Amino acid sequence: MDGAGNMRGVYKGMQALILKEAPKAIYIWCHAHRLNLVVAHVCGCKIEMKKAMGILDELYNFMNGVRRQGVFVKYQMRKSKKSLKRIKNTTRNWSSSYKSVEIFLDVYEHILASLVELKDSNDPSTSSIADGLLSRIKDENFILSLFILKEILKCTHEACIEMQAVGNDLALVTKLIQHTKNKLQKLKANGDSLFLKLHSLSNSFLKKNNVITDLYNMKSIFKLDQTEFNNYVEQKKNKYRTEIFFPVLNAIINHLNDRFNYDCLNFLSQISIFTPAGIMDNEKIEGWQISEICNTYQLDVQNIVDEYNDFRSLYLESQSIIFCEDLLKVKKNDAVYIDESIANDQITKENINSEIMTKIKKWIKFSFILPYRLLNQLNSYSNLNLLYKYLLTLPKTSCSAERAMSKVKINKTRMRNKISDPFLENLLLISSEIDVFEKFTIDDIITQFALTSIRLSKLLIK
Repeated sequence: MDGAGNMRGVYKGMQALILKEAPKAIYIWCHAHRLNLVVAHVCGCKIEMKKAMGILDELYNFMNGVRRQGVFVKYQMRKSKKSLKRIKNTTRNWSSSYKSVEIFLDVYEHILASLVELKDSNDPSTSSIADGLLSRIKDENFILSLFILKEILKCTHEACIEMQAVGNDLALVTKLIQHTKNKLQKLKANGDSLFLKLHSLSNSFLKKNNVITDLYNMKSIFKLDQTEFNNYVEQKKNKYRTEIFFPVLNAIINHLNDRFNYDCLNFLSQISIFTPAGIMDNEKIEGWQISEICNTYQLDVQNIVDEYNDFRSLYLESQSIIFCEDLLKVKKNDAVYIDESIANDQITKENINSEIMTKIKKWIKFSFILPYRLLNQLNSYSNLNLLYKYLLTLPKTSCSAERAMSKVKINKTRMRNKISDPFLENLLLISSEIDVFEKFTIDDIITQFALTSIRLSKLLIK
């Protein structure tokens, strides 16, 4: 569930109502929502970042008109056409900030050309807004802010995409968050060199697009010699580094630690003991280490401790031969993260399948599935087997539930406003589980339909 008060309220929230009916249920705040709250925070923690995201949103609204969009598309004719992305002020639109920044930088030259043409429009409003946007997107601080945001949000983007996959469980999500924290800490450790690199990239980007910024106009306006001008540029760069870059980097790290502080969440820290990494790291466990999770599911602590300690040595010997080939299948609607190094014209079905396969192997490696597969082949660990069943059913995000609600909007259109509940349920089931539905042939469907009555069977089955 999400973190709204009406959902996580202890007394009258949704979790309180569910716990009355199912005492073993556990409230888990959707990890994708929490990660997106971190992204929203970093995009608004400094005025330069707010201005950058505001300009992108304003540009999207301006270019959304049919005629203006036509001008924009015209300048992309020789390359793959991309649409600008809206920055959504909500925790339900995953990765909209990162995608908006990435696409803007990819089509920057076409946006410049479009705004130059629209600036000469006969419509006063269009001409005025285009001229204002043109001057703002040429600002060196704006471009530098986008390069910084792209570099930082790239660390969270992969985790955000993988969290939306159907097969992941809580163990892998915890690993993804820790991996994201490590990447951000690495950026901070190399902060000075990273800033110089991004500053150089933004300057090269502006030169490549023949943009002369106001900074270089000041040299002639104030009649500065080269030494004075270089000192001014260096002071401005250092001010941006100390007042914008490092505070933004610290903000996302601190906010990520606040949102995903597993040391303070005893239950989640106890779950990590049962992951493959936890089994390999812990020699033996004691009752106090897993008391809360056992009490939650009404399991005997000592039985779990004895079975776990005995099972651990068996798992270490057998982990390399546990059968999991049936899990290595690529589904059509699996979420996938495509690495930026792959050019758009090189993104093929083979590349996508390879990325999905890598994601599935990562899930198998870090999730509860390997220990559970081994337990299913044994008969002497009934309590531990039951606990792993509970752990595998714990949801990590509410993405699947929200996708189901999106399917309702797609299927229940204005022309279908009077369909019956069973028919609507069937439509939702087909659209949600399209990979399963595609396994059926037309002949299978006709045969199943014919078996519903004797008359139909005589007509349809030969």
